[in-house]
Amino acid sequence: MIILTAFGTVEAASGTMQKGAFDFITKPFRKEQILFTIDRALKYSKLQQENRKLREELERRNNP
Repeated sequence: MIILTAFGTVEAASGTMQKGAFDFITKPFRKEQILFTIDRALKYSKLQQENRKLREELERRNNP
């Protein structure tokens, strides 16, 4: 989840990040900033999936 808001505060950003948001962007923002953040979020998600698969494979190998 990426939060876009016109009323950003440090407290709000911190709270949403603690609840699982990937990033918190305040208006006004540049198109490039959004694209960069989306790209980072997709890469992070892909790494998490890969990590999960590798852990499952390790578990299967260690517990036949």
